[in-house]
Amino acid sequence: MTIEWYDGTFEYSSIFEPQNDSRPVITNALMLLVSVITTLNIKTMFFVGYILFLVCILFIFYFVKKDSGLDLPTLVLLTPIMFYTLNPYYLSRFVSNLGAFACPILILAVLASLYLLHKSKESNGYFLCSIGMGVVCTLSGAAGLTIWFAGFVQLVLQKMHKKLEKIIIWTISAATTFYVYFVLLGFQTEGLHSTGAYNSFIETTLHYPLNKFLCFMGTVGAEIIHDSQIALFFGLIILAITIALLYVNRESLQLDRYSKWYGLLTFGILTSLEVTLTRSGALEYLGSPETIFYIPAPRHSLVIFLPILCIYILAIIYLKESVAQERTVDRKSYRFKSFLQAREHKNLFLVGIIFTLLVCSVVLHGMPGITLGEATHDQQLTNQYYLLNYANVPDEKMKTLHPIPDRVKSQAVKLEQHNLSIFASTDPEPHRVRVYWLEPDTKFASGGGILEASNYRKHTNLRIGSESMPAIFEHPQGPTGTTIVYENIDIREGSHLEFSIGIDEGVWDKPESDGVTFEIHLHDPIANTTQEVFSYTLDPAHAEGDRGWHYFAIPLEECSAGNVSVQFITRPNGNAAYDWAWWGDPKIVW
Repeated sequence: MTIEWYDGTFEYSSIFEPQNDSRPVITNALMLLVSVITTLNIKTMFFVGYILFLVCILFIFYFVKKDSGLDLPTLVLLTPIMFYTLNPYYLSRFVSNLGAFACPILILAVLASLYLLHKSKESNGYFLCSIGMGVVCTLSGAAGLTIWFAGFVQLVLQKMHKKLEKIIIWTISAATTFYVYFVLLGFQTEGLHSTGAYNSFIETTLHYPLNKFLCFMGTVGAEIIHDSQIALFFGLIILAITIALLYVNRESLQLDRYSKWYGLLTFGILTSLEVTLTRSGALEYLGSPETIFYIPAPRHSLVIFLPILCIYILAIIYLKESVAQERTVDRKSYRFKSFLQAREHKNLFLVGIIFTLLVCSVVLHGMPGITLGEATHDQQLTNQYYLLNYANVPDEKMKTLHPIPDRVKSQAVKLEQHNLSIFASTDPEPHRVRVYWLEPDTKFASGGGILEASNYRKHTNLRIGSESMPAIFEHPQGPTGTTIVYENIDIREGSHLEFSIGIDEGVWDKPESDGVTFEIHLHDPIANTTQEVFSYTLDPAHAEGDRGWHYFAIPLEECSAGNVSVQFITRPNGNAAYDWAWWGDPKIVW
């Protein structure tokens, strides 16, 4: 849409076109606005999405303030929510794709709609505004359709003027919205995001109800840990806590007063259920329908984070309410048994459990989130490199940007023509190409033979000596070794090659090992010439100084070609026994 805007061919009707199984009109409009203002700066969109996410959290705290107040004990109890919602695993979502922009818009629309519904107890104006916000929510993403079910639950729970009439109007509005969304505006009938897929998901659920229930528990438990088997265990714990919370406070639920929390909880449960049913395997889609261990992908993290948050806040509210109630009871008449059975102490116990779960979520999502964020960031740098060099990058590599490479290249021409996105800068990123994130174009052994699979692999963080780094394993195979080739690498002015080499610690004590020679060659495909730019031999089994990582920076100013093949070669120094050679984070920097 941004390219069409700059081409002068943009039509406003394109904002209403479906995107997969959603019709994100509001999201599309805001994206277009930001992209036109910033010349399609994706990083800015990530920041805008993050800011909107912070607004959502503040909105939730405002809900708590209205229902329970924000005194010091409440603020202390709410502290884990901040760490939970801002843990690194969720935040890595904001350097992934533009869903990080869309999800906060959706959540903000949900919060606004439910708040307006709560305010509509005595006001028809607020009620009409809530319906309008429900439409906005629907047009903010596929999960937005769930607002109509969440709103219905809230209307049923809360006391209000002309309640039956409002429920009927809300239901008619929902039915009308669904009709316009799926029928009047048209919808896909084939593919993963279609009515045909929906039928398959429903049929799978009817055939495997227990499997889908366990998958749903895994989705709920993924709020604590992203491990499919352990998440199932945590999901069952959260279900048990929810049942216990409702049972303990069964005589004082005050559903009218806290209806918006139950509406928000309904929304969170239903969106988590939707992710489960549509992504955990079906009769014709996404793997085996008999799956029982399942967790959503990281990109769905912002859609599933609400349930435990709502349960915890309800637990805090009921705790404070039960404490206030128990203070009116004559303490002198208490017996020890009565003390243990007091509702405030049961609520305190439940709050403590959920508090612990949230702390566990922060801890268990800490390093995985940082690792995921770093990996996503580095992959994005690689994608930027591919986009900048779209004319020379093979189609297979362009698929990391989009499944249809020709579409990427045709759009890249337009981006460059209008100086959009990465082409808007006179000194665009990336200033480095990390070989670790590229897939080799060719791998072969001596004489061009087929390389055995065990002689090439990657390690995300290999430790040799006192240092750890991403590394590429290349074991020499045959008398002249192994060659790994990366084609179409852009060598710019001022480029130099940075890397480390090392022999695995596991072979330092092997007398059979006689070392490895590491070489790097640059091949000019136009002139058909090859230049050796690096050669070094390590033999840590016999030379202690060769142990650990060894860092090198090789200037490439003598390389005349602008587009070359980089060849990483490991050769046996005699025999190939225990030649466990590693290239440490090789990259071209300028």
